Amino acid sequence: MSSEIVPEAVAKRLGYALKRAQHALRVRMDEVLRPLGLTTAQYAVMCVIEQEAGISNAGLARAAFVTPQTMTGIRKPAPRRASFPRSRSMPWTHTPERVDARW
Repeated sequence: MSSEIVPEAVAKRLGYALKRAQHALRVRMDEVLRPLGLTTAQYAVMCVIEQEAGISNAGLARAAFVTPQTMTGIRKPAPRRASFPRSRSMPWTHTPERVDARW
């Protein structure tokens, strides 16, 4: 976040504190996941898939707080990007061994 001075009335609000914490977490996750070739959204999707194999695209989108259209882009394999391979028995699979999130 910027170094601007925040009005005291705003700084005391719970919502503001939560947003600052969320931002700090997101920045740290991006730092840790970047060397692994993953985005925070891709990591979120992998966590959901680990808990609910076979979840629908719409379900994944809701769980990752993105639109179904964005989810399609997250799942789509691209060069140097994590992909989520499909199989008949498990529509979405991943290998947790590839993610060593030490945050």
